[in-house]
Amino acid sequence: MPPSAATEHIAEQFRKVPVLHNYPLLSEWQDVPHDPTRFQSRNICYLGSITRERGITQLIEALEHVDCILHLAGSYEPKEYRDELVTLPGFKKSDRVWLHQ
Repeated sequence: MPPSAATEHIAEQFRKVPVLHNYPLLSEWQDVPHDPTRFQSRNICYLGSITRERGITQLIEALEHVDCILHLAGSYEPKEYRDELVTLPGFKKSDRVWLHQ
């Protein structure tokens, strides 16, 4: 897969990199009914490559300050990245979900 950027601002920092808007559009969520009970679970799910570039370190650091559990599904890249994450206080609030391929 050729390199791409999520926003025009990021793409400007590189030469000839196409923009791939890899985030939800707010207009797609306008018709979602208000349901206050949907926030009661206090769970966050992350599905994808577990890498520094995806901001997982910051996500784990933020867990220390909130009452929730993070469910991770994916592979650590590199595998040693997990060793770094387990040293963060928020990691005890995370849980690894394995995907069967």
